[in-house]
Amino acid sequence: GSLLRRAFTARYGVLFGITLVAQMISLLIAAALVQRTAVFRDRSSRAGALDAALSTQVGPAEVRRFAVWRDVASSFRLLGVAEWTCWSVAMHTGHVLVTTYWQPLLREKTHRKQDWNGLANSAGYLLGALALIASSRMHVLADPGYRRRAIVTSMTLCGILIVAMGSVRGVLLFYSCFAVFQAVFRLSS
Repeated sequence: GSLLRRAFTARYGVLFGITLVAQMISLLIAAALVQRTAVFRDRSSRAGALDAALSTQVGPAEVRRFAVWRDVASSFRLLGVAEWTCWSVAMHTGHVLVTTYWQPLLREKTHRKQDWNGLANSAGYLLGALALIASSRMHVLADPGYRRRAIVTSMTLCGILIVAMGSVRGVLLFYSCFAVFQAVFRLSS
């Protein structure tokens, strides 16, 4: 985005359009990959019998589509899947908003064009990767009872950091809040 803004003086609307098209293409590729996955072709037990019965009424491609949606629906019956999905929708929405508007917020607060935004963004990714590596062998993460604490803690910390980004006065504190926000988001996702 920064390259397009500087080199080609692209407006934000153009950048939004490019991003939207790229996301739509990635969604179509993901959907095509799901349709071609061999996991859904060889079914056993009741699912296989249902697929065989359906294939007499519809073609094999439609049977795979039914199987995909049946698997998705059965996954959401699991409490953990439903809770992490709600977390994901809320956190990713907040994350997209923060990563979209943190630079204009910083410019409004500092009234400067010079910034260290790339460094702050990189620090967020680095802190997230280090936190993930450090926590990868923690046994508490395998505990299903930890799930709700992780969800509530990550959402609360990210909320506090967003409020802090809006209220701090110093540039270093702002960058620190942003980097820690990124790290918490990366670690919990």
